[in-house]
Amino acid sequence: MMRGEVRALCDFVPGAPPAWRLHNATVAAEVRASPQGLCLATLLDGARGSSWSGLGPMTYLSPAAAGSPEGWRLLDWSCQEEHGAVTLRASFARGGLLLVESLWLPPDLPVIRRWVELRNDGDEPVEVERYHLLDLLLEHDLRETPLELLYVEAFAGHRWDRWDPGDASFGVRRQVVAAGDAVRLPVGAYQQACSWAALRRRDGLGLV
Repeated sequence: MMRGEVRALCDFVPGAPPAWRLHNATVAAEVRASPQGLCLATLLDGARGSSWSGLGPMTYLSPAAAGSPEGWRLLDWSCQEEHGAVTLRASFARGGLLLVESLWLPPDLPVIRRWVELRNDGDEPVEVERYHLLDLLLEHDLRETPLELLYVEAFAGHRWDRWDPGDASFGVRRQVVAAGDAVRLPVGAYQQACSWAALRRRDGLGLV
């Protein structure tokens, strides 16, 4: 690495279970393989000195849909560097299901991008009845300071030929989230990708 060059790094931590530490100049995260799939262990924002720790699965599928009682088995993993960014890719199997978790960390931003692939490689169809992606308990009291929610509803997948910037399906919507509020972003028919959402403090600083 040249002097002054900024890079994101992925360090493998051998052990049982195996773990990986992704970090750059401002943010660090440790994830671990387990029978529950890929689990988030720690998340640190070095710029603000804030941190989260715990051990929760990043993807949860209802047991009736998972197809095997023994849990997820780590198949393989890889860390790839490109243009200073790093991507961790871990593959898990459970029965005939294949789960691929990918985490991308840029070299100089406090942002972690994540995407999940789920594929049925078995001979029988599998119905996923319920799932969720990552629970984080934030140390923030909404009773004292509400947050601003910015979100885009699930993208419609039936218009591949054009994109109209004025389409409400693609417009960023805003609302204030106070204590006791709940937000539901559904994924339904003709929708190609799930919804996108972010929270930030009212002073404009990002949170999630």
